Amino acid sequence: MPPSSSVGGGGSSPGRLPLILGVVALILGASALGVALTQSGHTGPTGAQGASGTPGSAGTPGAPGARGAPGTNGTPGPGAVTNQSSISGVGQQVTNSACTVFEGAQVNLTVARAGIAVVTSAILIIQIHNSNTTYAQALVNLNNNTTDCLSHALYVLANTGAPIGSSQTSVTLVRSFTIRAAGTYTFYVNGEDISSGTNTSYFASATTVVVFYPS
Repeated sequence: MPPSSSVGGGGSSPGRLPLILGVVALILGASALGVALTQSGHTGPTGAQGASGTPGSAGTPGAPGARGAPGTNGTPGPGAVTNQSSISGVGQQVTNSACTVFEGAQVNLTVARAGIAVVTSAILIIQIHNSNTTYAQALVNLNNNTTDCLSHALYVLANTGAPIGSSQTSVTLVRSFTIRAAGTYTFYVNGEDISSGTNTSYFASATTVVVFYPS
C-alpha cells in the first residue's frame, strides 16, 4: 500500500527554502542600504567663493537735508565800486593865494585791487566882487591830496555882467585817477582864490561821486 502524502499544513517544500532565504536577504540588504543613505557623512571643505553678482538698481533719493548756515561774505567781485558825498548850505571861504580844501566835499574809496577811479563833483561857488572893474576869481580842482590846487584846475570867474555884490557859479569837474593797489583812497575838492582887492570866493555846496573800475 503506497505511503500517503500531507496536504496543506505548515510544512515547506525543501525546494522552496533557498528562494525564501534569498528574498529575506534581499529585503535586509535594501534596509541596510536605506539606513546608510539616511546617515550624514563628514562635512567637506568650503568651496571657493563664487563670482560677485550684478549691482542692484539704485534706491529712491533720500529727503533733502536741513539748510546749512550762511557762509562768510566773499571778496568784492570785478564789478564797479561807487561812493559819494554831499554837502550844502555852507559858506567856506576860499583862501587867497593858498590851497583850500572844501571840507565835507571829499569822497572815500576802498578797493581790493588796482584799477581806475573816476571822480565827478558838481560844485556851487559864490563870488563877491566890489566893483565893476575887478571880479572874484578862483581855481578849483579835484585831487587825491590837500595841497595841490593848480594841477587840472578849472578857472572860475564871477559873472562880469552882474551888479556889484555876489554871484553864483556852478561848475562840474571830472578827473580820473590810476589806482595801483588795494587800499582806501580819498579825493578832495580844492580851491584857491586869485582875486585882487577885496573880492572873495566861497564854496557853497558840492556833490562828489567816485566810480572805480578794476583792472
